[in-house]
Amino acid sequence: MDSNIDMEEVTLSNEFSFNIEGQWDFFSLKLLNENTKSNDFFIQYSDFYHVNKKMNSQILFISQKVLHNSIIFPFVFELIFFGGLLVVALYHFGLVIIRKYDLSAFYFAVFSAIISLRILFKGQEVIMNIFPGVDREILLIGDYLTLFLSPVFLILFINELYQKEVPVKLFKFFIILGVLLTVSVEIYHIEFYSYVAYAYRILLLLLFIYIFYTLIKSPKREIKEIVVLLGSGLIIFLVMFNDIFFRYDIINGWGLLPLGLFLFVLIQSFLISIRNARIQGENFDLAVKLDYNKANLEKIVKQRTDQLISRNKEIGEQWEKLKAINAKLEKQKKDLQEQRAEMKRINGLLEVEKIKSERLLFNILPREIAEELKTEGVATTKKFSNVSVLFTDFQDFFTISQGLNPEELVEELHYCFSNFDDILEKYQVDKIKTIGDAYMCAGGLTNKPGNWAVATVLAALEIRNFLEKYKLSREKADKPYFKARIGVHSGPVISGVVGKSKFAFDIWGHTVNIASYIESECEVGMVNISYNVYNQVKHYFECESRGKISVGHKTDIEMFYVKMIKPDYSADAHGLIPSDLMLKECGLL
Repeated sequence: MDSNIDMEEVTLSNEFSFNIEGQWDFFSLKLLNENTKSNDFFIQYSDFYHVNKKMNSQILFISQKVLHNSIIFPFVFELIFFGGLLVVALYHFGLVIIRKYDLSAFYFAVFSAIISLRILFKGQEVIMNIFPGVDREILLIGDYLTLFLSPVFLILFINELYQKEVPVKLFKFFIILGVLLTVSVEIYHIEFYSYVAYAYRILLLLLFIYIFYTLIKSPKREIKEIVVLLGSGLIIFLVMFNDIFFRYDIINGWGLLPLGLFLFVLIQSFLISIRNARIQGENFDLAVKLDYNKANLEKIVKQRTDQLISRNKEIGEQWEKLKAINAKLEKQKKDLQEQRAEMKRINGLLEVEKIKSERLLFNILPREIAEELKTEGVATTKKFSNVSVLFTDFQDFFTISQGLNPEELVEELHYCFSNFDDILEKYQVDKIKTIGDAYMCAGGLTNKPGNWAVATVLAALEIRNFLEKYKLSREKADKPYFKARIGVHSGPVISGVVGKSKFAFDIWGHTVNIASYIESECEVGMVNISYNVYNQVKHYFECESRGKISVGHKTDIEMFYVKMIKPDYSADAHGLIPSDLMLKECGLL
């Protein structure tokens, strides 16, 4: 590098020195030719340790006085910063001795001590003046050691204070990274660390931005503490940016790291002092309360004892009252249990009587009529367009009854009619009444959909089958038996309840009369149906036509004998039991 300067600007002497800014190296030179106003100098410069291998700035030619001032001022400031930080470190080491449990004070003391050393190694004014022959590599090693190690204790300090607010894993990563870099400083060449330090500063800058952002947005922070955190964070942020840009020749100016670190440590010391003062204030309040309680212990114990005695007396009185109330409640509970048992017994009797009365009512009346009488008190007269009416009548009843005593006659009628009742209930056909030895029922006195003609014919076939079995049992016992004719006819009827004290349900209409004629024209042991019924059941039963037969009022009606259920709809080989398919198609399931 060549540089020219007008010597007339320097008036003190002809001896000059120059400073290579950033490296703080000074050289004294004499004018080579005092008779000239200018001289030429040739300077050879090399740097084996830094990533930026060039001179930071221009060469300055200054006088001895200016040189002396340029050395003294940095020297004084470095001593001030070093001494201030060392005092802070010693102060917090003293706190650690007093309060051994306070790790935050220990971490901050170590951090302050390392920062004080860093100012010496970084600025180099004090060390260069005290030890002028010190090796430049030693100063760089000290610079990098303090650079890598100081953030470790700062992070430990922050983690101790705010471990619930900042991610611990992030702290562990930077602690391990700082320790590894510190331990490895002697392993690799110093030039390597000039590259690592650049990236490490950027990472630290991002870390502290994140930490300050996390702490500031935390709802636990007070306004005063947030202001102080913002201030200290801003200082570190600006100083690190300035030194990174200045060190790598991005901007011109001065390195402000010693001043920034000094201010940061002072602010953190202020925060720690506020925290310690608050803790001491709380401890003082506790001590005052403790002294007051100790001085008035006897009085307090007597007051508490009197209070406990009074409270125990109140509890005893309340206990006695509770015992009396409990005794009353137990008696009331026993009475209620007895009343409940009696009510349960009465309800049981009422339920039995209700079932009996409902059963009797349902035996007398169709279910829908019975339900209407229960709820409304009256049964309305209704007209049905298609009801299948069934009549049975025992042949030679008078002759047979002459051979039986009254008890036997009633018993046989009861046996037969009870079985008829069970059969009707099975197919949901309603019993209307018995008239001597005649039995009358009807299918279709309901609003339910279904083929009630089929249901009535099924009931007729099962009544016929029952009477055949009944005949065989009576013949074996050598006793007389009843033989019945069965007739079924379908058509419109009117239903209603008649009577006041002994009411009875009945149906009326031409259909009822025709059904009676159909039954009277039937042979014993057969089921005789009209053409109206045949049209509704012919799909399911095998029937035999009897042709047209004259009944009352000179009316000819075509009649049919029902033989059996067709095989496709029978559940047995004899055509006596209907299949589920038949019942389902007829709506009887």
